[in-house]
Amino acid sequence: MTSLAALLPIDIFYLKIISGIAAMLIAIDRALNWGARWIYHRQMRHEYLIIIAEISFYENMPENFNKEEKKLIIWKSTRNYITLE
Repeated sequence: MTSLAALLPIDIFYLKIISGIAAMLIAIDRALNWGARWIYHRQMRHEYLIIIAEISFYENMPENFNKEEKKLIIWKSTRNYITLE
């Protein structure tokens, strides 16, 4: 928006208004950090859904899995849960 304000052939007063609005929007975006916050929440939700899927798989596991495979799945789910940030 500030680039647009510099390129437009309009009165200086309007340039100051447009530049001020752009500076305010950039400051608000940086202060609230909207982008990083939403990316973080989506990643956390995805990681929890993976753990829930692993638990669901363990609960509905076919009979032909041996005990070592079951332990591996539980260990993997627990490790994923502990390492969540």
